[in-house]
Amino acid sequence: MRQSLGVVISTLLWCLPVQVISIEAAQSQSVPDRKTEADRLLELGKQQYAKSQYREVVQSWQSALEIYRAIPDRNGEGASLNNLGAAYDSLGQYTKAIEFHQQPLALRKQIGDRSGEGGSLSNLDFLFEKQKQPELAILFYKQSVNVHEAIRQDLRKLSPAEQKSYLSTVEQTYRNLADLLLQQDRILEAQQVLDLLKVEELGEYFRTVRGNSQIAKGTDLQRPEQNKILLPWVTS
Repeated sequence: MRQSLGVVISTLLWCLPVQVISIEAAQSQSVPDRKTEADRLLELGKQQYAKSQYREVVQSWQSALEIYRAIPDRNGEGASLNNLGAAYDSLGQYTKAIEFHQQPLALRKQIGDRSGEGGSLSNLDFLFEKQKQPELAILFYKQSVNVHEAIRQDLRKLSPAEQKSYLSTVEQTYRNLADLLLQQDRILEAQQVLDLLKVEELGEYFRTVRGNSQIAKGTDLQRPEQNKILLPWVTS
């Protein structure tokens, strides 16, 4: 079952009272006060999103984005962009949704936020899959899986329980990619992805496939995918 973009909306560590002030008024405040107002707008948008008030959501998160950029607060900027992508997806405006998910992807790569980078990639692969563009969806799924694999390598110093906890939060991305590869009859690539999970039910996916390739440190990009990876919004 596919994840909806709504489940990746950024969360705050506290709940702030709902009150909207104008951007002009916010600009006259101190930086801490402006951040508080941007956080409040982000929280307001979450509440509106839960009520399916998507057009109001866009206004709240766009206002938050402008304040975060002015402060500046790059984490807040990334969260606002990510959430705006989810809002436009809910409005059925997929091209604009993709545009808003492209921007935080580049931002998160620049600041070294690998977890956020993986989340942005997951949002993009989901959107391309919804638009019936399986090749692009697979490309972004693979990049997302490879980011998650890099994080998993860093987590090896943690307890097995903590490592398993992280995997449970990203496992669906692996399964979505495997399912999509299987739909394209790319059996060995799908097997490689599931090998990364070391799932017990692997045999259920490949009853007719003999052998098992060595588990890689990620999933391989095919030559056409390597050419496509240099997209304008994916910065190095």
